[in-house]
Amino acid sequence: MIFRKNVRAGTLLYALLMMGIFALLLQFYIQSQLAAGYAWQAKKLEGQAYFMAQIVRNDYLKTREDGQENSPSAENKEGEKQDDQIKETDSNAQTTTSGHVAFTAGQADYEIKDQHLLIHIQLKSGQTYVYQFSIPSQN
Repeated sequence: MIFRKNVRAGTLLYALLMMGIFALLLQFYIQSQLAAGYAWQAKKLEGQAYFMAQIVRNDYLKTREDGQENSPSAENKEGEKQDDQIKETDSNAQTTTSGHVAFTAGQADYEIKDQHLLIHIQLKSGQTYVYQFSIPSQN
């Protein structure tokens, strides 16, 4: 007969042990891959929020240098890296101390406090980031 009907218990125990070890290693590998994916996604969202904050900061400094009395949100621009569109949602005729800029990936609220530009970024995915930039004094 080709197949034996009696199998030794040691062989079965060894096979079960190897299967358990393989399952444990596979579980650790899958968990590490999931953690790496979550870390990459968080880093991507943080970079996107920082890029949006940089756009708001640069626009504010540019309008301040030009002597314009409009907020950065008074201009329509297109982001270079993320292709985010900024559109006007809040503009004042006087020097602004706060404002709102809408992007396709979220929105940014900014305000000036004690020579600092405080920017709150709210992404469409729900994450909120806060950045604070110092404003150089005008000479």
